[in-house]
Amino acid sequence: MDLSLKIRRLAPLIMTTAFLSGSLGGCSWFHHKGKADSAKAEAPATPTCPLVAIVPQLAQASQFDGAATGYSNVTYTASLSALNSHCELHKQGVTIDATLKLTLQQGPKGKGGTFDFPYFVAILDPAGTVLTKSIFSSPLSPNDRQPRIGSKEAIHEFIPLTDPIASGTYSVVIGFQLDDRQTEFNRSSGVGE
Repeated sequence: MDLSLKIRRLAPLIMTTAFLSGSLGGCSWFHHKGKADSAKAEAPATPTCPLVAIVPQLAQASQFDGAATGYSNVTYTASLSALNSHCELHKQGVTIDATLKLTLQQGPKGKGGTFDFPYFVAILDPAGTVLTKSIFSSPLSPNDRQPRIGSKEAIHEFIPLTDPIASGTYSVVIGFQLDDRQTEFNRSSGVGE
């Protein structure tokens, strides 16, 4: 399925998740201090950070031993979590810096080795159209003594803007690059519900 279509279908959930999880914390650039409520109501709009969120249904990716995709055939499962972000306004646009946690957990059929679960960072315009999409990877090597390992991932994105007030209408979404088997496994496992 096309990423734009997936994102559009998930947009209400992304917005709700982002606000409930507090992922917009620390995203105000300016604070207007008026003397009266009426003065505040008439104050010009101030720019806010773009929404930055992990797509819940794309926050987990599993690998399988063989053709079966049941839990008993899982070798490793990677997950994205703990997203923190902030942004900075420039004359040319807005810079977004974010960190997230990538965790790899050994499953019933895990045997060690190095595993790489690619994830994407996409910038969406106000209509939900994907403007840019970058693929990142972070190979991890679990073993029997450390069946669960993780890393912190740093993300740096820039959105060119002619109007800084528009910054809050853009979004940055993050998720794993899933194939059809991984997508079906997530759906049947209730990932992101």
